[in-house]
Amino acid sequence: MSFLSTTGATPVTISTPLDTDNINYKCAFRVTYQLLGYLNTGKVTGGYSECSKSDGGDGYVAGIMSFTTKWGSMLDVVNAYKATPNYKKEFDALIPTLEKYSKETSGSVEGLDKLCDAWGAASKNSNYFKNAQISVARSQYDYPALNATESLNLRFPISKSVMINTAIVGGLGNSGYELGAVFGATNATIKGDVKGGSGSTLTIDKYSVDEIAWLSTFLDTRDKLSKSSSKPVTDIYRGLIKNGFYKFSDTIAFTGFDNKQVSIACNKLY
Repeated sequence: MSFLSTTGATPVTISTPLDTDNINYKCAFRVTYQLLGYLNTGKVTGGYSECSKSDGGDGYVAGIMSFTTKWGSMLDVVNAYKATPNYKKEFDALIPTLEKYSKETSGSVEGLDKLCDAWGAASKNSNYFKNAQISVARSQYDYPALNATESLNLRFPISKSVMINTAIVGGLGNSGYELGAVFGATNATIKGDVKGGSGSTLTIDKYSVDEIAWLSTFLDTRDKLSKSSSKPVTDIYRGLIKNGFYKFSDTIAFTGFDNKQVSIACNKLY
């Protein structure tokens, strides 16, 4: 997976700083990770314990970010959990096989028939295992995605959430509907000032662009580049935008994948 290259990118800076005093970033973090977990597993709670064989040749997939055995992210979670004081040796017998498949980028499931049992047991053990999943998600998706789009200086938690989700689903590179490709294609559409009422204004090249207007264009561009495969997710973000849930500072509500109302509150992390 290649990282987003900003070489030759149009400079983007913030021109009108948003008053962020009324954004509760602690709440925003909790809402963001519940939302990302839902978008990956279809569950607001319980996604940490999800585990199954992959339909796409990635071996096993599990957890809130659909970590895989083939690409080593499940091993990363296991190692992060193993380093905690509450590790109960659930994965000891499986680690050599996880290391082998990670090194080989193999989608084989041979020797991993007890993996989901161990994953489920660890999920019930304590919050250490859940925190291990969040730690790996932040290092592999969150920080790289936000660093890659740092030139935009996005202010709203919803904007940052979209960047992270795009990196999770498409990757961090510059082809297809990877984050770099969508980011660049979105900026290329800006041909004049774009007004809006969000309170955050970006400067792209010589134009003033409302942040939420830019984000809406980003979602449209992502759908176009993904040939609408991302639309179930982007429609959820559009619903949040329509209802003004930019700050993730309390409770957000949206129509979920099953057309039922979903509510996510900042006072719950798991």
